[in-house]
Amino acid sequence: MLAISPVNENTWIVYFGQTISDDVALQVKHFNDLLWSRHATVMLDTVPSYTSVLVTFNLRLIDRFTMAALLRKAHQLTLSIDLIDQALETRVIEVCYGIGAVNDLDYVAQYCGLSAQQIIDLHVGQSYRVYAIGFSPGFGFLGNTHKSLFVPRRKTPRLKVPAGSVSLADNQSAVYPSESPGGWQVIGRTWQNMVNWDSDEFAFLKTGYKVRFEPISETEYLAKGGQL
Repeated sequence: MLAISPVNENTWIVYFGQTISDDVALQVKHFNDLLWSRHATVMLDTVPSYTSVLVTFNLRLIDRFTMAALLRKAHQLTLSIDLIDQALETRVIEVCYGIGAVNDLDYVAQYCGLSAQQIIDLHVGQSYRVYAIGFSPGFGFLGNTHKSLFVPRRKTPRLKVPAGSVSLADNQSAVYPSESPGGWQVIGRTWQNMVNWDSDEFAFLKTGYKVRFEPISETEYLAKGGQL
């Protein structure tokens, strides 16, 4: 795979590998920050993802070949330096595990050969990085989950997954920001809103954030506005 590939006349995609990892996530973040700090005048938009950055630029200010040269230089610079893991911010998400009609905690426990409490302990026992935002507004793809929690998506996706559903799929975790179809395995629910349409910040999570899950009781969940 080429490190830099054209998408259309004013868009390139820059790759940093094919494996989701903290090291690659740091490279993606550093490269994205580098572009905006050095070349903001010709930039229109960037979309960081797991292992790549989509870059859209202003053709009126720079031609595509000159832009490609800038991207290659920034790419090489990013790969040549030792990066320090500095998350933008750590967000805590309170979760009531095992509640609601839409819940797969028992299935996940059976699939993983663990008890429900062991699933919860492993899920809250580490921090996660927001690798990407997508699927729906405010939906953060969080990795990597503990290897003992790797579980496949449902064979038949649900037509409606409630907002706030905390879920697992493969080596990732996520929170559904709004009611939507979905095939991830739901293990709990949070009362916290993942999107705020009236706020300038809009999304509770951003690419590069760290996330920790914190267990709460059903009584606490309901008292804070959670819905069953």
